[in-house]
Amino acid sequence: MRAHAFCPSAQENRFPVAVESTLEEPFGQTVAFRYQGQTAKPLPLWWRTAKDTPAGEGLWLGVAPRDVLPLYPE
Repeated sequence: MRAHAFCPSAQENRFPVAVESTLEEPFGQTVAFRYQGQTAKPLPLWWRTAKDTPAGEGLWLGVAPRDVLPLYPE
């Protein structure tokens, strides 16, 4: 799944997240996050978004089914 696929307004595959850090870039921002309750062992996921998109406390992110690429056949 691409870092651009996460979306706060997506209703499918939607879970609360805990933001670890935000890196501002010239034309956007990269938000490092973990799902709430996820252990600290795996590396955080990245969400790439526009600079003016709020990314903080109480954030929920979802992914549209068309953006999910299964690694194994069903």
